[in-house]
Amino acid sequence: MLNRSGIIVLVTGLLIGAVAGLVVGYGIHDAPAQGSIGSVQSAGDGYFLVNGQKMDLGALQLMLQIDRTKALDQSIADQMAQIQDRNKQIRDYNEQMANLTAQRAALDQNDSKYKENYASLTAQIDYLKGLIDGLNSEAQLDMIRLQSLIDKRNQAFEMASNTLQQDQKTRDSIVGNLR
Repeated sequence: MLNRSGIIVLVTGLLIGAVAGLVVGYGIHDAPAQGSIGSVQSAGDGYFLVNGQKMDLGALQLMLQIDRTKALDQSIADQMAQIQDRNKQIRDYNEQMANLTAQRAALDQNDSKYKENYASLTAQIDYLKGLIDGLNSEAQLDMIRLQSLIDKRNQAFEMASNTLQQDQKTRDSIVGNLR
């Protein structure tokens, strides 16, 4: 039978082991790079080998969710860059349209080519308006895609957090049962 000091030593050892397991098993010290999960092989006794590292199911789930979060972060960054490029295009077209509108307003009505120049400038302005409208529609769709990616990233992060919480509750229960 263990005395009080023996139980304290045992529980302290288990807690240190649990913390070490979190640090090593979950890769907190060296987070996996995106796409780093290669083949997963069973190591027996409920453990798996991933890239030569032995881990339990909870650690594997967390690693997969972290990789998924990183991949979604990259997709979000790419989508934001695309939105910024489109917004720059819209700004450029708006500047061109403002210049054409100013040129049209500055036309001399007494000029013999007034109607021809006015019609040409109006056609160019209308063309730019059409381009801007198309880009605005695409920008709205891009914003919807971006929101969807952000939602997926939040779900992946929440799943990783839930995995950690579930594992911690299990470890707390084990320690509680040892008392």
